[in-house]
Amino acid sequence: MTTYVYDGTYEGFLSAVFRIFADKRQHSAILTAKDKAFGLPFGDEICVEPNDEHADRVEARLKALRISKTVYYAWLYDDEDVHNALVAYIRLAIEQNGKPDGMRYDPAVHAVLTAVRRVLKEVERFQQFTRFVKAGQTGQGVSVYVADIEPAYDILPLLIGFFTGRLGDQCFILRDTVRKYSLVWDTNDWHLSALPEINDAPLPKDGEFEALWKKYFENIAIPWRKNPKLQQHFVPLRYRRYMTEFQD
Repeated sequence: MTTYVYDGTYEGFLSAVFRIFADKRQHSAILTAKDKAFGLPFGDEICVEPNDEHADRVEARLKALRISKTVYYAWLYDDEDVHNALVAYIRLAIEQNGKPDGMRYDPAVHAVLTAVRRVLKEVERFQQFTRFVKAGQTGQGVSVYVADIEPAYDILPLLIGFFTGRLGDQCFILRDTVRKYSLVWDTNDWHLSALPEINDAPLPKDGEFEALWKKYFENIAIPWRKNPKLQQHFVPLRYRRYMTEFQD
């Protein structure tokens, strides 16, 4: 059994997929990210460096098969078993010359589609539950906002379009406190940053924003219809840490 080790990036993943298929080991290879790799006493390890040309060729093939988004969303699930299921999923797509999604009885297809569903559900939740606070202003007088989130999956790239579309005229930083990197928007362009000075600073206090959120929350509530169990169903406890309206 041969293990293909890549650097943990999506480009690295695509490069590893290229190498696996080039080596004709798509039925037997194990794929793992570098930070999760460990020596296997009875197998070989092949370290695959990111390769733009190889990654682009794989991405082009995935688009032709109409599975590019599915593969990317499932990869964001950030699970080694799912990443290996993706190799089998891609193989099935090549064999069928199109999406194998109808083969839900296949373990790889089931794993991939389950991962995609969970990732997109997490995206939807954080589109609803993210709360920004005002952190200050730029030298040009543009307000800067910051929010922290703790997503179960690596969904920050999938939140870019949503928040830049809604806060396009304001600078903001959206920080993934689990993976320690941030989405930074300066009103013109965005980038993903892992700089400690951006990610490690404590979330600023904004009394005005907190008061507005709590007032809104109180005004829309109907006291005699209060149902904590139903509320917890729609807003699970794990999302409330940074939701202003739930803070004391």
